[in-house]
Amino acid sequence: MTPRIIPLDPIPHDVLTRAEAAAGQPIRTEAQVYRTLANHPDLFEAWLAWGAHVVRGTTLTPQMRELVILRVSLRC
Repeated sequence: MTPRIIPLDPIPHDVLTRAEAAAGQPIRTEAQVYRTLANHPDLFEAWLAWGAHVVRGTTLTPQMRELVILRVSLRC
């Protein structure tokens, strides 16, 4: 089965630079989700900024974080 959106390999340097700035740390370029999101740099940057806040910039417990992630996934 082929993916609907083909992951980029490698992630373009300018997209990677923006993504790492949004995440506040290096990202794992081998991760399929990052390579797929790299097709849409603005979405990728926004998603990483949101993810960084949910994981590191919040007072949510790990269990609540997981529920937030699952809820957003379901809604989208």
